[in-house]
Amino acid sequence: KRDISPIENNDLLLVADTGNNRVSIFKKYFLNIDTVDKYRFRFYGFLGDNDLPEDRKLVNPIGIALNPINGSILVLQGNIFDYKTGIYQGKQSIKVYIPKRIEEDGYYKFSHTISLEQYKSKLGNKDPRFTKIEVDNRGIILLTDINNNRIHILRETINNCNPPNCL
Repeated sequence: KRDISPIENNDLLLVADTGNNRVSIFKKYFLNIDTVDKYRFRFYGFLGDNDLPEDRKLVNPIGIALNPINGSILVLQGNIFDYKTGIYQGKQSIKVYIPKRIEEDGYYKFSHTISLEQYKSKLGNKDPRFTKIEVDNRGIILLTDINNNRIHILRETINNCNPPNCL
């Protein structure tokens, strides 16, 4: 069982492993020894480990953000550049994982995917190329777009629910 708050979580380290299409989870441990640095991180698992294969699959994850309002994890999926054709293959999207209940194994489970294609024509003269995702302290999603030199406010995710029943 876990003993970590999904919202005020300083004990998990999430790493986007773009080359292997996954997000690795590391858990912080306290070392009871006489050293200056008393903490270490150990590999815990992968985001969505216990989800169905189609929900667990990530495509080129390039950014991770924690929603401080409801504790959900947002993973920005990038599209892949094809050097032979000179164009990007695939579509960018955001996969959302919500905190699991205390009695469930693991920390997060897949909730839904936010397609970024619907915003394509509204975001600038060029096709958007999102490279970073952030969620501010009000729950607003911010995306950097290097093709249009902009930061986009995607949507507000504030609601009055308690994890993991959000979104």
